[in-house]
Amino acid sequence: MQRKLIVVGGPTGIGKTDVSIILALALDAEIISFDSRQFFIETQIGTAKPTIDQLKKVKHHFINSHHVWQPFTAGAFAQTCNKLISENPSQNFVLVGGSGMYIDAWLHKLDDLPLMDATYRKQLDVWYENNGIAFLQAMLKQADPTYYYTVDLFNKQRVMRALEVCHLGNKPYSAYLAGKEKNVMEVIKLGLNMPRQQLYNRINCRVDSMIAAGLVNECKLLLPYKEMQALKTVGYKEMFAYIENETELTTAINLIKQHTRNYAKRQLTWFRRYDDLKWFLPDDVDAMLRYAKTNNL
Repeated sequence: MQRKLIVVGGPTGIGKTDVSIILALALDAEIISFDSRQFFIETQIGTAKPTIDQLKKVKHHFINSHHVWQPFTAGAFAQTCNKLISENPSQNFVLVGGSGMYIDAWLHKLDDLPLMDATYRKQLDVWYENNGIAFLQAMLKQADPTYYYTVDLFNKQRVMRALEVCHLGNKPYSAYLAGKEKNVMEVIKLGLNMPRQQLYNRINCRVDSMIAAGLVNECKLLLPYKEMQALKTVGYKEMFAYIENETELTTAINLIKQHTRNYAKRQLTWFRRYDDLKWFLPDDVDAMLRYAKTNNL
């Protein structure tokens, strides 16, 4: 039987972890996470990682694999992921996550991205300091409207990197993401979705659970590392603002919920770019299994 390489994508909070474990157990597969927030050992509560029991059920890769001070780019992920899969030619894998840039790096040819330009990056920093993130957002919307509607617009580093690539490559950043697929292995792509309000309710409840589980204390411990790229994400940046007395706790919690809902919407937009992705409700795992077992591409 031909081995299975299954990608499970979708928005945050929809239940990708539970689905991936069921699929992996049914297909005798190992799990590869392409959730860039879950790579880091120090970020536990705010990233909704699989539980200890879930990690025991199925072998996982790229969960707690790096420290927050160790950069792990999409390109590095793709290289390491390819090596893992190539060295285990008879092993089934379920690749699960919501970080579209990372799975794109594996699926598509992204190794021709322009290198960083220190001079232009300094200019971007000056524009940011003088005019704020909205100025860079407007630049990106003009330079690459396609990527503008999918990227986390409040992630300064990603916005800057996209502008840098547009500037150096003389073409939109999204043009690199839409390159010819380089992965010669057969991949089945599954997407999870549900009615919008139901998803938003799940997100709101999950944020409340994170607060109850101790997100505030986790962020207090991580405060010395708040400038690390890994921590400039939803849930951490809002809580750092509360800890440093820049906002009230209720406001920070509401902002986490709002920004997470916004992020989920962008994730759905990203995954809809895949014409060969089959959408399912997260509780319809039997249908996913039938599709995965019968789809030989």
